[in-house]
Amino acid sequence: MCEVMDDTAHLSGITFNDCHLGLHNGTRAGSLRMGVEMTSRCWNGDTPLHYAENIEFINTTIEPCDETCLDIESPEQPSPVVGNFRIEGCSLLGGGMVADAQWGQSLCLEIGQGAVVKDNLILGGKYGALEVWSDGNPAALSFAQITGNVIDATQGRKPVTQAVNLTAAQTTLTGNTITVDEGTPAIVVTGDNCVTSPNTVNGEAV
Repeated sequence: MCEVMDDTAHLSGITFNDCHLGLHNGTRAGSLRMGVEMTSRCWNGDTPLHYAENIEFINTTIEPCDETCLDIESPEQPSPVVGNFRIEGCSLLGGGMVADAQWGQSLCLEIGQGAVVKDNLILGGKYGALEVWSDGNPAALSFAQITGNVIDATQGRKPVTQAVNLTAAQTTLTGNTITVDEGTPAIVVTGDNCVTSPNTVNGEAV
């Protein structure tokens, strides 16, 4: 639906405010791939040259998507302030709606640091309603603050593998209401030094 990708420059200072993203044709809604995909990729060997920062989604609805509703990526380096993403007051209505979805979260934050995810409605995705992703490195720093959200994995895409998946370090997940079906993990943590309480969990907590 909306793809912002740049291999030659930074992505900075982009705001979506009071938007509604996703087509309706009377049979299906959303996007055939991702609702919004934002990434800045340019590397010199192992050193990233460009990154995404200061990206905001405020009071925005993204309809269910075949892959991920909202995906934002930035390298872990070159500085600890890279990222600074804000997602607040949004409704992300499901990801991975097709059986062969490769990604399939409602919200995926890839590596970028300093995200604030606050007061959103986030419904289920094939691989989680919400994922803070680290590219396989549990020590990759996140500093994400995730609070005040309603994360409901009983709606949106079903079945789901878990409601929340934290693979990046120093992610704080507190003050959220998380709902899962019986037998579905509410919170899966493999990142280092994450904080995951207090939250209100309806269903099975892991």
